[in-house]
Amino acid sequence: MAALLGGVAACGAAPVVDVSAYPPEMKINYGIFDTRCSRCHDLERAINARVAEGGWEGYVRRMSLHPAAGLSEADQRAIVAFLEFHHARTDNKEALK
Repeated sequence: MAALLGGVAACGAAPVVDVSAYPPEMKINYGIFDTRCSRCHDLERAINARVAEGGWEGYVRRMSLHPAAGLSEADQRAIVAFLEFHHARTDNKEALK
């Protein structure tokens, strides 16, 4: 896991999302999200997207159809899990304001 996350930092780019307080599995999923999704676009695109509850699977599936995406089924599941977790966490914080 450290190697995967360390690879993100080694690129010189700051993480788009602070996942330091996230569970270990979500940190790993963030690494997959970062590595795979940044092949085609900046990560803010997905982080700032507003997708209805349960809609991330379709969103990621559509992205996986792009030839450069190279997303396996496992990658898609990890990315969906991260996006659902992250958005549930941040949307709940926004609702409390």
